[in-house]
Amino acid sequence: MEKVKVLLPNGEIDAELNGNSLIVDEAPGKELFADLSTVSIKGDNADITMSNCALIEIGSNDGKYWFAFTEISEAERMRADIDYLMLITE
Repeated sequence: MEKVKVLLPNGEIDAELNGNSLIVDEAPGKELFADLSTVSIKGDNADITMSNCALIEIGSNDGKYWFAFTEISEAERMRADIDYLMLITE
């Protein structure tokens, strides 16, 4: 597994990259995941930058924490905006 730095608008996390999952020894604080407008993963062999992300997975096993991100497509964002507008206008 490769050591990487996860750069978020609210801070950064040192993690290990295992496929698409990131592994850390301690649970990251919720405040780090409050803004996922830009997520960058940087390492010797990794240079990934994503926009408008969502946390798709978070779990714990053997004292380690696993999590992953996905980019939200323009269509998904538009649908969410429409749903929100319908909710507040009812």
